[in-house]
Amino acid sequence: MKKDVLFGIPIHRVRIDPNSYDKKTIIKIVKQNYKKSKYRNKYYDNEESNIHHSFKDLDNKKFKNIDYKKVGLLDIYSDIYKKFTNSILEKSKPFSYQYHIVNYTALKENQFMTSHQHLPSADFSAVHYIQFDDKKHTPTCFVNTHDFGSYLEYIRKHFVRCCNTKHLDNSYLFPRFRYAVKEDDMIIFPSCLRHDIPKQPENLDKLRITIASNLTVKE
Repeated sequence: MKKDVLFGIPIHRVRIDPNSYDKKTIIKIVKQNYKKSKYRNKYYDNEESNIHHSFKDLDNKKFKNIDYKKVGLLDIYSDIYKKFTNSILEKSKPFSYQYHIVNYTALKENQFMTSHQHLPSADFSAVHYIQFDDKKHTPTCFVNTHDFGSYLEYIRKHFVRCCNTKHLDNSYLFPRFRYAVKEDDMIIFPSCLRHDIPKQPENLDKLRITIASNLTVKE
């Protein structure tokens, strides 16, 4: 598990073996659902995003649900979160934790998801990139909520122009930062970190598919 720092906030990334679970079945179900409707966003943001996802819509008989236990993802996520909570988190007292899969998302050309965070329902959130073309799809974009995030690139423009806009060490200089990922990556980050999915480019030949989960820690 690799650790990065974005705006001073830790992000952990782990590679998931695509052969360790039934990835093909997940993609097949998502494609079938997407074919029925490109837009499935009734319960997220009053349909401001033009996205297809399963958030709070599992009772919708129009779409087929993914059995995450049957395809093997629950066991994989359990192992990852066990390692994360036992080895990565700096803790001061005994605690328990639980996680749940929130939804899958599917986007194609010109689709996007508005900025959001996962408070108050979780302490950490995660995104697993099931199908993702890092040359074509837009990655998750995180929002710099430091007060200087919205203006630093303008008042120190000469300095900012000299900095690598894609390097994580320079993320604090910009109001938004696209975190580079590849297919089969899973990233875990504090749920307070705002993020969105920028508009996908045109002429895509495959869906951008991710699975989101939340982790909650208790004494």
